[in-house]
Amino acid sequence: MSTIVLFKDAYLIDYTSHSILRKPITDEFNDYVTELVNEISKNVNLQYFQIRDMSTQVISRVLDSIDRVIANNGLEMILENIKTIANRLLEKEIHKQEQISQMGRNIKKGSLLQAIIKRDDEETGEYEYLYMLTKVEHNAYIDEESFNLKRGFQVEKVSLWKSCLIHVVQDTSKNLQIGDIKVFLDNPATYWHNDFLEVDPIRKDEFNTKTLFRSVEHVLRKKIFSQSNHDYFMLRNNLIGYMRRTPYIDYGILVDTVFKSYPCEEITEDVKNTLITTLEKLPDSNKFDRQFNCVNTAIGAKIIKKSFNLTDDIELIIKNALNNAENIITAGDESGRRYVKIYTNDDETYRTFKSRH
Repeated sequence: MSTIVLFKDAYLIDYTSHSILRKPITDEFNDYVTELVNEISKNVNLQYFQIRDMSTQVISRVLDSIDRVIANNGLEMILENIKTIANRLLEKEIHKQEQISQMGRNIKKGSLLQAIIKRDDEETGEYEYLYMLTKVEHNAYIDEESFNLKRGFQVEKVSLWKSCLIHVVQDTSKNLQIGDIKVFLDNPATYWHNDFLEVDPIRKDEFNTKTLFRSVEHVLRKKIFSQSNHDYFMLRNNLIGYMRRTPYIDYGILVDTVFKSYPCEEITEDVKNTLITTLEKLPDSNKFDRQFNCVNTAIGAKIIKKSFNLTDDIELIIKNALNNAENIITAGDESGRRYVKIYTNDDETYRTFKSRH
């Protein structure tokens, strides 16, 4: 599969000064563009989207630019299309920054790199066009000739922020058709696809939430429940608790946080590792996205309340997910007398049981 960069351009997006600045790039930049395309394509955290309308600003400009590149006609219009798209991102970033600045947050500053690429399959003779839009980071560096501090792209380290790869094919009549639209987000910035690109996820957030939970719960019941009721109870509750308090799900982080860091009580490390291997394959086998906004009402399950008899007169009830349970509840043996120690942040409970001696 050969990759040819047909056109590329970049604009610094500065929502502070409400301006964009074109950053001229040479053919030496082609390898960096190719690396970005490969990085986006192989990223497992991609989400697939579909167009709302062929006439939306970004999609219509993308198709027009590819059409002109194929015809080798209208360079000025391609540049104008790219500038229009950059201005649209500026407009959306200004609006979003006004919303989040009150919370002490800022959008990362960088450049919008746009490129038109052709991919050929030498064996089949098939080809497709790709339109890449990616927000890339500017890093500080010292110019080796002037020794002045400058800012630019770090080609040795590809760092994806927000990216979109639009696949475009020609039908038998040579008309352009939109294929897959792949989007990668480094944070839950819905303005990128909803307002800027004007595309919609193929799999809705509610579907992803429901499918993820049901898929993971099924694996837990199949692989853990029969071996340890306690570990099943803890892992299931921790999963629900994590999903409820995490507005934006990154499946890889979920697996790391809920499962990889879980201290086994009764199951072995081998069983835990087998569980994790199975979980890592679920998005592909059960068809849900690895990144999406969690819809709590779609989880459709309650945390299991678990009771433990401490004595004939005292019962401990766990009614919610416990994060780092080993740091909250511990057990020990003191001169043959077993005890359970519970750390509390409730002042009244603490005062009630605090020793008066």
